[in-house]
Amino acid sequence: MEHKYAVGQIVELTPSSLRAAASGEYEIRQTMPAPDIKSASPRYRIRSIAEKHDRIVAESELAPASDASAEMQAAAEQMQLPEIET
Repeated sequence: MEHKYAVGQIVELTPSSLRAAASGEYEIRQTMPAPDIKSASPRYRIRSIAEKHDRIVAESELAPASDASAEMQAAAEQMQLPEIET
């Protein structure tokens, strides 16, 4: 099985009543080897900036980061502070 997301990509973890997790964006830290179960979706190790630990989740529990978040991230990378004259 191929992984849909790449290491370093920003994704969102879909909410679940069975899991207590920080809301917001997560970074893909590692793609995990295929599980022994043939029908299982690819797995990832992810981390939120709001948590100190990694999580291992199935691809079916992830969604691409919202367009607004991606635009904000791109804008922040391009933002330049004005030089201060002394």
